Amino acid sequence: MELAVERIAALSFILTGLSHLAAPAAWASLFAAWRAEGATGGLKNGLLNAPLALLIVGGHQLYTWPALLITITGWLLLAKTAANLLAPGPLLRAQSRVDSGAPWRYRVAGLFALAVGLLFGAISEGLLR
Repeated sequence: MELAVERIAALSFILTGLSHLAAPAAWASLFAAWRAEGATGGLKNGLLNAPLALLIVGGHQLYTWPALLITITGWLLLAKTAANLLAPGPLLRAQSRVDSGAPWRYRVAGLFALAVGLLFGAISEGLLR
C-alpha cells in the first residue's frame, strides 16, 4: 500500500509541477477567480489538495528516512486542506500577492512541485533508501 501511495504522490506532484510550468497564466486566473468568489472559492481551494492529503495520511504512515518526507507532506497538505475548509476566506485572500499579472510565480511553484515529485519518485523506487 505504501509503495502505491508514494507513486501516486510522486505522479501527482510531477503532473501539477508540469502544469504550473506549462500554463502559469491559467493557474493565476483560476486562483484569481476563486478569490473573487470569496468563501466559496476558499472551499474549492481546500478541496484541491484533499484527495492527495487523505490518501497519504490514510495510507502512508512511515516514520523512517526518507519515506518520512512523504508522510510529513501528507500531514501538511491535510492541515492546509483543513484550514481552507474551516476558514475558507482568509487563506485565499492571503494568496492575493500572486495575481494574474505575475504568472511567473506559478512557474516557480511548478519547479518546486516537480522537484518534490521527482524526489518522491526516487523514494518510491528505493533510490534513496
